[in-house]
Amino acid sequence: MSRSRRWFERLRGLAGLGIVGGATGGLVGGLWGLLAPLIGWLGDPWLETFVAMSALGATAGAACAVGFGSLLALLESKASLARLSLSKMALLGAAVGAALPTAFILATSGLVNFVALPVAVATIVATGAGLGAGLSAAMVGLAQRAQREELAVVDDVARLASSE
Repeated sequence: MSRSRRWFERLRGLAGLGIVGGATGGLVGGLWGLLAPLIGWLGDPWLETFVAMSALGATAGAACAVGFGSLLALLESKASLARLSLSKMALLGAAVGAALPTAFILATSGLVNFVALPVAVATIVATGAGLGAGLSAAMVGLAQRAQREELAVVDDVARLASSE
């Protein structure tokens, strides 16, 4: 396989991860946006809160997914898809899922709010880590399953061609 083709496949994979991560993050953000006004977390206009939290979740989800994919490409560039351990992928996804919200909170709020709001920060970071772990393991597992099914179809076609 040529070098340019490998890079194209990696970019295509990152785009796919970004779309799946963005959609999932948007759903989770939308759920938070619906629940936040009910528990008195944010302001009263629920539609504005819902849209804002959905957009924030989609952006964060896409960024986490692309970050996971980039880190995976760097660390496991020589490994085949079949050889990737789901537990290792979950750990890698949890690290990325926890690092992005932490970096975002530190960049936007500074260390003062990071220390002043430990429960809120811990909740956001834990949610990011949990979603990152679950999504990364699920995406790699689905990719492995699709690859196995594709190889099985190729084997069936080869068997049929040789029997004729």
